[in-house]
Amino acid sequence: MAAVQRELQRGVRLFYTIPNFHNPTGISADASTRQELARLMTEYPQTLLVEDDPYGELRFRGPEIPPIFAATHGASIHLGSFSKILAPGLRVGWMAGPPEIIRAAATAKQAADLHTSTVCQAVILQLLEDGFPLPAHIQRVCAHYGERAQAMIHALRHAAPQGTRFTEPEGGMFLWLSLPPQGPTSMELFHAAMEKNIAFVPGAPFFLDGGGAHAARLNFTAASSERIRQGILRLCQCLADLLQAHSKAPAGAERRQHPQP
Repeated sequence: MAAVQRELQRGVRLFYTIPNFHNPTGISADASTRQELARLMTEYPQTLLVEDDPYGELRFRGPEIPPIFAATHGASIHLGSFSKILAPGLRVGWMAGPPEIIRAAATAKQAADLHTSTVCQAVILQLLEDGFPLPAHIQRVCAHYGERAQAMIHALRHAAPQGTRFTEPEGGMFLWLSLPPQGPTSMELFHAAMEKNIAFVPGAPFFLDGGGAHAARLNFTAASSERIRQGILRLCQCLADLLQAHSKAPAGAERRQHPQP
């Protein structure tokens, strides 16, 4: 939190965060961290806090934690989305915050793309007006995602080579994999895994400063638990093979360079 305060002291105007099941790491901010962020926003009113929360309703274990928005008493921005809880193709979100900022944001969006698809908005409105059981639907989604997340975690515990670390999210859609630092990069692993019909997002695209070379984002929502187990076993075998190859490479030998996907 000291690093956050240093940035606020510099006079930054906007602070953006994903406190629930962060993309790409899958981790969440605890209640005390959220309370402290809310307090800092009061201390530094020139900074607007934007709380991006598209995954907050996808909790499959652990207690719910109130959003930062609640602790700021509406002085921050809270963003949500229907695309994660209803259907990916329904690109409809929502925004809560001070009225003057909502009005400015609406004007900016009209200038950018006129508006979100009226068809998608109408579909969601009709579903809700017709009594679609959204809470029960979300509960089913969370149950499926929780089962698949555990399948991925258990497979990684069983098969991941020594030195590999990973997060264990309580909700959301993603898990963050950290590769052994002296082994292959995630881009090298990506190309090897693609040959085994396994895909993931290498960590580097999530960084602005050159980080993430030995990290990867894994998604546990798009396949069955059995396919996830099979995929993780293949991925870990690819990683083990690359680690073995690296250990045999002469000191200072250049790694094979792959083009960016």
